[in-house]
Amino acid sequence: MARPLKGETIMATVLQSSAIPAVIEPASSRGRAAGEPVERFRRVMGIGLAIDALLGLLLLFWPGGPVALLDLGEPADPLARAAGLMVLGLAIFALPALIRPLRQRMTTLLSTAMRAALGVLFLLAGGGFLWLSLYQLALALAQGLLYWRAWLADLMSKP
Repeated sequence: MARPLKGETIMATVLQSSAIPAVIEPASSRGRAAGEPVERFRRVMGIGLAIDALLGLLLLFWPGGPVALLDLGEPADPLARAAGLMVLGLAIFALPALIRPLRQRMTTLLSTAMRAALGVLFLLAGGGFLWLSLYQLALALAQGLLYWRAWLADLMSKP
C-alpha cells in the first residue's frame, strides 16, 4: 500500500476543515446589504408603474373620468386617449428597469429622467396638473435616490 504524498495529506486536511465553505454564494446574492436597496427601488418603481399603467388605461378607455377627477377642463377625447396611450407606453418601456435595474442602467436612468421631466411639465401647466406634478416629482426623487443607493451597494459588494 502506497503512502500518500505530503501535499495530498495537507490538501485533504484543508478540504475537511471549515476554512473553505462547502457552498459558494452566487454573485447575484452577495449578501443582504447589497440586495435590500435594489428591492426598495423595485418596490417604489413597481408602485409608480402600476399607478401609471392604471392612469393610462383609464385615459385610454374612459377619458372623461380622470380628466373630471383632476378638474383639467374638457380636452378633446382623442387627445386624452393619446395621452393615456403614451403613459401606458412609458410604463411598458420602464419594465426592464423594474426587472433588472442594475443591468438596465440606461433604461432606469431614462425612465427616472422622463418622470422628472413630466413632473416639471405638469408643474408649468398649473391648475389641476399640480397633483400630477407632485406625484411625478416625488416619485422621480425617490427613484433617483433609491437607485443611487442600490448602485452604490452593488458597487461596494464586489471585491
